[in-house]
Amino acid sequence: MKINKLSIVIETCILLCLTIFLIFDSFPNATNLQFISFGVTKWIICGLFLSSIIFFQKDDLNEVQSLKLLICLTLYFICLIGLLSLLGGQSSSGITFGNFEFWLVFILSIIEIWRYYKKTEKPSSLKFFLVTALFTLIIISFQFWNDHRERNLAELIRFNPHDFAYIGFTMNKIPENKTFEWITEKVKPANELIETIGMYRVIRITEKEYNKALSEEKFEFTISHKTMPESIVFGTRNYLHILPGNYYKVLNGPIKMEWIRSYSEKYRKQYQE
Repeated sequence: MKINKLSIVIETCILLCLTIFLIFDSFPNATNLQFISFGVTKWIICGLFLSSIIFFQKDDLNEVQSLKLLICLTLYFICLIGLLSLLGGQSSSGITFGNFEFWLVFILSIIEIWRYYKKTEKPSSLKFFLVTALFTLIIISFQFWNDHRERNLAELIRFNPHDFAYIGFTMNKIPENKTFEWITEKVKPANELIETIGMYRVIRITEKEYNKALSEEKFEFTISHKTMPESIVFGTRNYLHILPGNYYKVLNGPIKMEWIRSYSEKYRKQYQE
């Protein structure tokens, strides 16, 4: 079989770009990606993966070789997302196992795998369905376990200083006709807050358990970005609510509310809305 060196270079570049985009998407603080909208990034990632599937289909490969290649590409894409998540990454564009775009790409790749599988000798629809169902169950189970495992709070609060727009904070009652007690476009207060509360370890709980602490002293803040989705957090000494509906219990707390009050007062004097 003749090897096309140009094809190998192009295929390698596609996989390399896919890997780099996924890493930067999961760890946006590692680089400045302001030139790319994070809303576009997920479609670039999905496009690169689908391009790799299309480009890797060779006329000089038989059905079995093409099938193995497609399976390897799909497994690489899935394992890379899982690994980055285990390392503490949080997709800025939403490429996760619970995301619509991921499942769209996954279904398209399964359809393509089936197209080649049914051309092999003695294809079994039942076997293919069972293997696909088992693999899907593994992905869903991993996502559930990952969502409910012990995490650093810094991993869960979306914050990219390179894409930062503003931080709004409220410790006490919000002033009338205002959104926050204070707000600023300076990134220093956001850095200070994330560095301090990010060290706490948390684990996911139910909304019912979180509601038991609503009578405690509270604080809330919003970190907004230019292109990334914003982070909205409500917290007490022992519990946190990260919108849209994720509730957590602090394991190595309680959160030092004395520091929270001091932090809020310091910047309220400078940036009161």
